[in-house]
Amino acid sequence: MEGSREAILNIYLTSLLGELELADLFITLLALGAGLLIGLISLSGLITLSADIDRVRRISKFLVALSAGTMIGGAAFHLLPESVDSLGGGFNLNVTVAFLAGILVSYLLESVLEWHHCNQIGGCEEPSHRHSIGAMNIYGDSVHNFIDGLIIAAGFLISPFIGFTVVFAVALHEIPQEFGDFGVLIQAGYSRRRALLYNFLSALMALVGIIVVLTLGDFTFPLFEAPPVSLSTILLPFAAGNFIYVSLTDLMPELHKERRTKHTLIQFLVLLLGITLMASLLFLPL
Repeated sequence: MEGSREAILNIYLTSLLGELELADLFITLLALGAGLLIGLISLSGLITLSADIDRVRRISKFLVALSAGTMIGGAAFHLLPESVDSLGGGFNLNVTVAFLAGILVSYLLESVLEWHHCNQIGGCEEPSHRHSIGAMNIYGDSVHNFIDGLIIAAGFLISPFIGFTVVFAVALHEIPQEFGDFGVLIQAGYSRRRALLYNFLSALMALVGIIVVLTLGDFTFPLFEAPPVSLSTILLPFAAGNFIYVSLTDLMPELHKERRTKHTLIQFLVLLLGITLMASLLFLPL
């Protein structure tokens, strides 16, 4: 009888472990697929070669507004609330420090590495050393995509829903950014083929970030308040800080360049649309 119970228990545990392994594999495939999607978005610069440049520039402005809205909404409605739940409830010191770290690290990268997201079609205003500007753009964009990968993987490790909300916000941000990055590389003297290749390779750094978190995401370490937390968990408020920083210091200043009242109003409505889209995800029957 005892042996029978033991056999049943072994079968149950084997089945449970198999389900857990399948769940881990599913999350891994989702995260890696998201990284490949970000890589493919880097090829969107091709649109600027054949489309009417003025039309692309107009569309890009509204994409920037939508991206800013989804980033603000993603941070406010998903990342920060999930951070509070995952880190012991309440806006405690761990959440606060990680959130501020997301802002400060983003600022540090922008200042020290000269990481600047160019959202203007045809390139941004840059100094005369064009080739070095192109190389710096590739390097800075690689770091930025690596951080995107960290954030995406952390989201999927918490839940597929959080992962998809992060991917949605990041993807919308990537499209107008890749337009601008492609323009910077062309202005820096790169051929169209090389510009697309380097854009694609830098975008694949998101996959590197994803693999790092999938490998080390369960690694725990003590912070300011017990118990120790996992890397994937602490990356959630970090991601919220990164989203807020990028939307307020990078994307929204681009919107301020529009002086026409009608277009400013439309951009504001598109910004609200982005926030509303992220808020509406809360009501999905998941």
